[in-house]
Amino acid sequence: MDTLSVCERISDYVDWYAQQTPGQLAVVFGKQRLTYSELNRQVQACANALLALGIQKGDRVATL
Repeated sequence: MDTLSVCERISDYVDWYAQQTPGQLAVVFGKQRLTYSELNRQVQACANALLALGIQKGDRVATL
């Protein structure tokens, strides 16, 4: 992926930034801080867990 403009999903956006600036701060929530690299690992783990449950492209998933 060359530019951010080709990102279609939020996971593409996170992955692009993780490749470009892995150590840059991505998320701050209270005292918790994640870099783009750390956030990307969590996004990928979540995606893999959903795939393992049988979730497919186009399925709707609620998050809390």
